[in-house]
Amino acid sequence: DELPLERIEHMEDKIEGLDNGRVIIQRDFDKLETELQEACTQIFGFQREQIRHHEEIVLTRVRISTLEMIIEDIQIRHR
Repeated sequence: DELPLERIEHMEDKIEGLDNGRVIIQRDFDKLETELQEACTQIFGFQREQIRHHEEIVLTRVRISTLEMIIEDIQIRHR
């Protein structure tokens, strides 16, 4: 569900057109608003996915640390 780069660039061009004094009709404005909402939703999804991956990494590190402590404990007991 990624927003194509072309659509983002088109939206940027439309917004830049505002600075050049170009008139944007309501239909264009509504379309820009919809595309902006889609882009925000996409960004939110990416952020959520990034957080999930970060949590998985932290959990994996905790598991590794726990296993290291167990191995160390076993080695100490067998000396």
